[in-house]
Amino acid sequence: MRNITQKKNRDSNFELLRLVAIFLIICHHLVIKSAQTCGYTHEYSFGTDGVSGLIINSLCVCGVNIFLLISGWYGIKHIWPQTIRLVIDCFIYSLITNTFCVFVLGYPFSWEEFLYSCNFLNNWFVAAFIMFLFIVPLIERAIMNIDSKTLGYFIILMTLFNVIFGFCFGKLNTNGYNAINFSYIYLIGRYLKVQSTHPIYLRYASKGLILYILCAIPLIVGFIFLSSHTLWTSSIAQKFFGYNNPIVIISAVALFLPFSVLKFQNKFINEVAKGVFGIFILHTTTIFIHYRVNVIGNWYQQFGYAAILISSIIIFSICGIIAWLIEYAKNSITSWIVPNYCETNLYKLIPLLNRIAMQQGISKMNKYLTSKRKL
Repeated sequence: MRNITQKKNRDSNFELLRLVAIFLIICHHLVIKSAQTCGYTHEYSFGTDGVSGLIINSLCVCGVNIFLLISGWYGIKHIWPQTIRLVIDCFIYSLITNTFCVFVLGYPFSWEEFLYSCNFLNNWFVAAFIMFLFIVPLIERAIMNIDSKTLGYFIILMTLFNVIFGFCFGKLNTNGYNAINFSYIYLIGRYLKVQSTHPIYLRYASKGLILYILCAIPLIVGFIFLSSHTLWTSSIAQKFFGYNNPIVIISAVALFLPFSVLKFQNKFINEVAKGVFGIFILHTTTIFIHYRVNVIGNWYQQFGYAAILISSIIIFSICGIIAWLIEYAKNSITSWIVPNYCETNLYKLIPLLNRIAMQQGISKMNKYLTSKRKL
């Protein structure tokens, strides 16, 4: 059997970070929509909602930005395979979630809701990430063969555009839930990779966890102050805790740094991390959000934040197992198709193409010689 490509082992430090990031995202979703104590769904009250939810959210809201930092660190070279995979995976995982909720949990089936949940455009992250993928070739072309100083200038300009005008002034990009912010974080991830061998980076990267924890303080204090001095709207928390909030960005970078200097290989972590995107889709499908909001919300009313933590662990574990099984099945099918069909037919096709090319070449040569004789 011929090996067409040789797979490179993934760096387990970043695979572990991806698992941490998706767990943070799950916690973020549960605390804002199930516990509803962070001002996303109703007006925040310090006396009623307390500060625990804000602490959890401040530590977890950086999850999406961490994924973009990892993408920027490695770079994205093939946009079309990723785009196709995102669309197909959205359908597969949404189909699984709908099947489970309808046949196991007894949720009433609706073709309209089923088709809506399977449509990748209705998942804001997937739609934004696909749009970001279309920008990646332009980004890579722009930063090709430039030095770290010039890359730093690019990031400063993007900071003015994305953070100052976007987050601070509310122009065009108010909360970072879009391809603009994704591109910005991607550039930061690339800059960190360029600087990763610098002595200062190597010296202080391991201390990033301290900065990550400290970043929660201005987020908590700032939101409490904002809530007490402005009228509540449905977008106030989403904007303040937006992904282009400079504190949220610093928080993501701070958590990213210590993982970037870890160097180890672990097959188990690498295997589990294959299902990260599946975990995201499984727990964000619209039909499952109903259970996240109502069922887990009722558990929170009875057991407090212990219900949020335990539910996050359960969702992470069950969705992780399902996603791993799906990815294993997909890889098994792919590994069978490639050597048994694609490669075999490819090698059959090569002699045929050679014969066609030779015939075309001979035909052109005969035409050339005939024209010469006429002259």
